[in-house]
Amino acid sequence: MPEENNLLEMARQLTVFDLPLGVYLVTRGGRFVQCNSRVREILDSPGGGPLGRLITDYYCNPHQREELKRKLEDAEKQSRWLEKQTLSFKVGDREVFVQDYTRSIRDPATNEVLGYLCCMVDVSEEERYRQLFKDLPIGVYQLDENDRCAHVNQAVVDMLGYKSAKEIEGRQVQDFYANPDEARELREIMENQGSVVNKKMELIKKDGEPIFVSLSALNNHSPDGEYAGREGTMMDVTTEERYRRILEDIPVGLYVVKSLNGEDVITHCNEQFAAINEFNSRNEAIGFRVKELHASPGEYSRFISALKDSANRDEPLHGYALNVKSRRGSKLVFEVNSRLLTDRSGKIIGRAGAVRDISEEAALRRKVTEVTEDIGNVLHTYSSTLLTLQHLISPVIQSMRPDPFDGDKEMIADLAVAALTGPTEQLASSLQKLMELARSEDRSSALPEDDWQVLSHLFHILRNVEQQITYTELRPPTIAEAANKIVEVCGNIQKGKFPKEALRQVRNDAQELLRICNLIALHRARDVIIEMDHPVRALREFVTSNARKKEARSVCKVSMLISQVIHNLYGFARSRGVTFKQRNDSQNATVEVIERDVIRALGNLLHNAIKYSWGRKEGEHPWILIHTFTEKDQVHVAFENWGVPIPKGEIDQGLVFHLGYRGKLSSDRGRVGTGIGLTDARRVARDHDGDVTIDSRPALFGGREDDYKQPFLTTVTLILPVHSKQREKGEKNEA
Repeated sequence: MPEENNLLEMARQLTVFDLPLGVYLVTRGGRFVQCNSRVREILDSPGGGPLGRLITDYYCNPHQREELKRKLEDAEKQSRWLEKQTLSFKVGDREVFVQDYTRSIRDPATNEVLGYLCCMVDVSEEERYRQLFKDLPIGVYQLDENDRCAHVNQAVVDMLGYKSAKEIEGRQVQDFYANPDEARELREIMENQGSVVNKKMELIKKDGEPIFVSLSALNNHSPDGEYAGREGTMMDVTTEERYRRILEDIPVGLYVVKSLNGEDVITHCNEQFAAINEFNSRNEAIGFRVKELHASPGEYSRFISALKDSANRDEPLHGYALNVKSRRGSKLVFEVNSRLLTDRSGKIIGRAGAVRDISEEAALRRKVTEVTEDIGNVLHTYSSTLLTLQHLISPVIQSMRPDPFDGDKEMIADLAVAALTGPTEQLASSLQKLMELARSEDRSSALPEDDWQVLSHLFHILRNVEQQITYTELRPPTIAEAANKIVEVCGNIQKGKFPKEALRQVRNDAQELLRICNLIALHRARDVIIEMDHPVRALREFVTSNARKKEARSVCKVSMLISQVIHNLYGFARSRGVTFKQRNDSQNATVEVIERDVIRALGNLLHNAIKYSWGRKEGEHPWILIHTFTEKDQVHVAFENWGVPIPKGEIDQGLVFHLGYRGKLSSDRGRVGTGIGLTDARRVARDHDGDVTIDSRPALFGGREDDYKQPFLTTVTLILPVHSKQREKGEKNEA
């Protein structure tokens, strides 16, 4: 025991200032009383004796000392030192971090604090790493051997949408993966390879939103070499990865071509570009001479010229149809959108662009063009045929005078019935007289009994037309068939059996009735020809509009356009007995339009208004109001007619504007149409930044909107922007 006692006595002679730690004693006010050499090293104050300064002179934040005093009081209440307090000191022009341990020195009599005995350890390097770990904008994390999150910095917390690291630390890392299987796969990779660099992974934020990170990690190992977790970094690459995936998945080929050693070669492309050019992979396409993908040297030269022309206009090349020969020799057609690349001096160094395979579309376009030309030729022939028929019908009608019909009126059923009443009764009367003469004994020898039964049946029809033929539209053809049959049967009567005068009268009356029926048919044919003339011409214009060379716009007075449309449809309006009333509240309104298209659009709307108009009062011609006015820098041309309703649902759902659609009431009174007029009119209007609107409501006050047997007041309006110069003039006048 003497040796141990001797050792203890020698240790008691040592002071705390002999420890290799920084030890210092300060007064209650913070003035240094004593410190050891290690404190002087830390505070960069060599020499001996007191430092002659206050401890707070070194604090980067002097107020921190008062906070430490409060913490010390709490610690000493529990009979503990205040430990591991990290302080930031300013030493010269350096920031030094120390970890401080403190206890108070008290007066034994009064228990008053006289000063503080402290230890400090320089942790500058560790603290800087800690702050770097905490503040680094790249996520830094550490996992334990069970792949639980041991530590994460604030960047990881922010990246995953949490409030603090405590919400993450302690949880399994797979909880944060969009696909937990990927976490297990990464663990296997780490165990086999020991590290990963810039591996893209999809994680899930706290709110469920997916994000993509670029992850790098390195394994930690236990002393026996076993997996002890890993640590690494991750960076949010959501935007980049989403764009990368879009560029890879988008069904458009993207590429960059650079000029290398005088050759244009592919330096970058996506998988879609490689696939549509029939490369086995993107890597095979990289470095390939792009000229070899063009169908011919001439095709290549034309493409480069088009690129340069676009560049001279400071524009990219859009929608260029390029004939291509794929890597395997397939003949394709690409739609190319490309822009030249230049260096700082303006020298062309390559190009970047996007391509889309339009081979099938191009073939279809060729077929459509051919069909369009064929349809245009057919419709041209059709319109010419209609005109020829119209010219042929007129002299035929004139040759059949006297004509009981007004040549300017539409052949409606009521007119036809009225004209047929007298001749029908006359034929019935003469046929009755003949049949009364046939009661004699010569009846059977003059004509077989079956034929007499036929004449009797026909007589019954003629005598009771309204009861026998209830549908007025069928009366003219039915009566004509009856008259023809009467002539045929009477022609079989044996000569000398009946008075010639009686037979002659029947034949003459039947021929007269046939003449009236034929005139009705001719007038109806003429009406249909007149009605179809505009739709056929408009249809031809509509079908061939994209095939024709686009016409330049010109400034036109709206009143002149309307006058031209009225002139074009005057014949049709006259045949329908329709008159026009004009109200022009914008006498000098002008628009900048493709005149041909707008006249067609206005014609479509006016033709519909004529076609679907009814007479308003007995003996009064139907009329159409054409109202022109300007509102909010737009010219409105409204066509208002009184007649066939347009159901509200067809307007609200836009059905009336669907190509080929004909409303459920559009066939009223046998009206014909193509279902294209409104479609074409709105397309033309919108091509000119305008529109077409429709309103259809009961014409009579208090009428029900779902009662389609009553007349409706329908207004269809073509809207076009006022010509810019006229608009500027109007604004100046207002000013």
